[in-house]
Amino acid sequence: MEYRAAHAAYVVLVPTRAEDAKHPLWKNWAQRQHRARLSTLEQAIARWPDANYAYLPEPSGLVVIDVDERDALRLAEKRFGETAVVIETGKKGWHLVYRGSAPSLDLRQVGFPGEVKGRRCLVVGPSSVHPDTGLRYRFACGSWDSLVRVPPFNRAAAR
Repeated sequence: MEYRAAHAAYVVLVPTRAEDAKHPLWKNWAQRQHRARLSTLEQAIARWPDANYAYLPEPSGLVVIDVDERDALRLAEKRFGETAVVIETGKKGWHLVYRGSAPSLDLRQVGFPGEVKGRRCLVVGPSSVHPDTGLRYRFACGSWDSLVRVPPFNRAAAR
């Protein structure tokens, strides 16, 4: 299962609702700064067998560019740089994953179709189901093992 590979890559995971992967099942998800034990995740999966999962970028040492438009992937790569991990969302967008730390920021205000997901954000993980389309999030490039090759986040590109 995807959550095991993410856990092995030191990603901080949170189980989310089966009907809406953007809503966590753990009440204290925003306070998590360290990954849960694998046994804790497996207990959650046993309790909620149809659950999806999400991850917390900041405690995982990651920054995610959430691109809202299918045609804007190349624009995002040009602005933020290519990366070893690109996740296709279950709707029409992309998640580009970088190393680092950054505040969350809505980039639509500066004409970019998306946002920076960093501090205090929840990002839906691959294999989870999008609530509107029923399609799964999936790796378009790389895997959880590829996190060792993602470049640092270019903070200047977010301005």
